[in-house]
Amino acid sequence: MDGIPLSHHELKERGLLHKWRPDCIPLQFVCCLTCSSGSRGMFTIFVSHQWLSSKHPDPDGQQLAVLRSTLQGIVDGSLQVEPDAISSMQGQGGGLTSRSREDVSNGFVFLDWFAIPSITVRTMEGNTMPEGLRAVRSIPAYVEVADLFVSLVPELITETSVIVVLGPKEAKFIHPLANRISDGDFTVEGFSDSYRFLLARTPVMLGQTSKSRSTKTFLEDFKFSSLESAGSHSGMGGILCAAFSEDAGMLRVLANSRADVNSGVSGLGNLGFFDGQSALLLATRHLCSVGVLLYCCPMYHAVPIIIAAESMVEPSLRHVHALVAAGTDLHTPVFPMGLTPLTCAISHACHRTVEAMLLAKCDPNPELSGLGYGPLHSAAAFSRENKHAVEITRLLLSHGADLNLQARPCHAFKIISWAARAYFHVVNLGCSSMMSLKVLASLPGLTPVGFAALLGDSAVTQVLVDAGAEMLTNERGDSPSDLAMANLHEGLLPCLSTFSI
Repeated sequence: MDGIPLSHHELKERGLLHKWRPDCIPLQFVCCLTCSSGSRGMFTIFVSHQWLSSKHPDPDGQQLAVLRSTLQGIVDGSLQVEPDAISSMQGQGGGLTSRSREDVSNGFVFLDWFAIPSITVRTMEGNTMPEGLRAVRSIPAYVEVADLFVSLVPELITETSVIVVLGPKEAKFIHPLANRISDGDFTVEGFSDSYRFLLARTPVMLGQTSKSRSTKTFLEDFKFSSLESAGSHSGMGGILCAAFSEDAGMLRVLANSRADVNSGVSGLGNLGFFDGQSALLLATRHLCSVGVLLYCCPMYHAVPIIIAAESMVEPSLRHVHALVAAGTDLHTPVFPMGLTPLTCAISHACHRTVEAMLLAKCDPNPELSGLGYGPLHSAAAFSRENKHAVEITRLLLSHGADLNLQARPCHAFKIISWAARAYFHVVNLGCSSMMSLKVLASLPGLTPVGFAALLGDSAVTQVLVDAGAEMLTNERGDSPSDLAMANLHEGLLPCLSTFSI
């Protein structure tokens, strides 16, 4: 299908809609009309998309063109879908297999504009309540029956496999537990680490007040046979269950029973956690209450703050103040990336939290180590994921962040960058769809404006250019304009049109 996507009633009139059923023979590109859970007779691709106008989701056919190009790239192998960062670092998630590509080739696409009557048509037909409302309310069932979930967000606004399509030359998997869950039901067999995690975080996910548990209730709820068992479990153990459920009393009980709060966890890659991170680090990272943090800080000497603070501004600020008052080290680089707590926090923190860390004397120009980039690079690197990126960029600049600081990967990360550069001696940078590989190859000598240009964030790029950023090349010789063009961000070229030095 080319051009502007046709609506449900137009497709229905042309006989292009097909009803989901278990015995259906696959076709090349069709749309699901109805779905029923329980059977998987058709490989179904559920597409979540943006609405680019009030009456039509894609009035110029821009998103559909990207979706078409993406699906074609998946089918013919020209588009590589990157694993999420956690899986990559643990050697998991190798991307799409040849079988997966074949399934996509023979699959069926569900897109609400195709499959559900628009409100105008439902009103004209006088069936707004019966058929139309049933169709809308059935969307969760369509998601449940789908084999692949695609979130289509090409350079406009920046979610069970989930692929995020960022543009015709970039797509990646994201971790299913990366974001908060405000509602939904979970069906879990047995009592796994995933169950314990969800049970502990349920009050936060649902906006409820966390409750304290007695020792007996805690062990029963989280299915531990004893305090010793809870304290020695290397996965989602007692310390994490107590901390994630913000139960300071149980955390104290566990600590008094000699549970090691500094022991490294393992086997939680499916929840997005690195092996080797301490239980207390993970608790701090996931916004446990100030009471929990104040109790834990004396037992832990370097708690880096990685605060997901989109809608939790005041609690995040209190966390910073509490950790500073407890004498927590907010300056030492954090394993395994070798980045400072401020650089790490910027990935998801709000500007007020960043300001609190700057006022706590966190250095906006730290000595580089590990991956070798600073806070201003981080603001550019996560600009598509953090809605506060522009404010954070301005804040860092006002505190003297080096506008033209060039990244300098160290030790193992330097070798990895060299390997990525070697790959792009053979493959043209613009021909690859692996953004993580592009970043690693481009990183040595990369400036914040170069990072923003590579990722295509126009707002952060404009702030940096307006502040006087020089168009310095990286060690590969790529200017910010070169990097923007390599990833098809031609819209940034007017902004970047200045003399290179």
